[in-house]
Amino acid sequence: MPEALPLLEHLNVTIEQSQKKNANGTKFRPLVLRQMELDDLLVLLNSITFSLLEKLILVDIYDQSLDNLAAFQHSVSPLNLPALKHDQFQYLLRSPAKYEREYIRRFHNNGWPFENASFHVNEYLASLRYYYSSIDIQAVLLVYSVPFPLLK
Repeated sequence: MPEALPLLEHLNVTIEQSQKKNANGTKFRPLVLRQMELDDLLVLLNSITFSLLEKLILVDIYDQSLDNLAAFQHSVSPLNLPALKHDQFQYLLRSPAKYEREYIRRFHNNGWPFENASFHVNEYLASLRYYYSSIDIQAVLLVYSVPFPLLK
């Protein structure tokens, strides 16, 4: 089974139960994760060693608050992902728009380690309630890397 990992083209991850122990390292070089909660992403990043990971793309990672952003920053730091190339880390994070001022105060102007970060509030996405059914909000705060190559 471990020899099959380099042949994977698609990988779906379901976190059923959080565990405190680390799994052995993976040989993933690029990794793309979409539409998951930040809590689940943190469990994944803290459970497996990604020592060879060179490219990480996170799309539509959502959180109900900003409480996990500091842990997220630590999880994607060079200490934890030593091979990750700075220009190969792309992300789109989503939270309720009511946290915009708190994000600016706590992270954007003071301590966000990714200098290519930008953000804005988008009210159109909130109108697509069937798509964002897990969060009941009026608007969303989007935090993303710039440039964000949408058609890569």
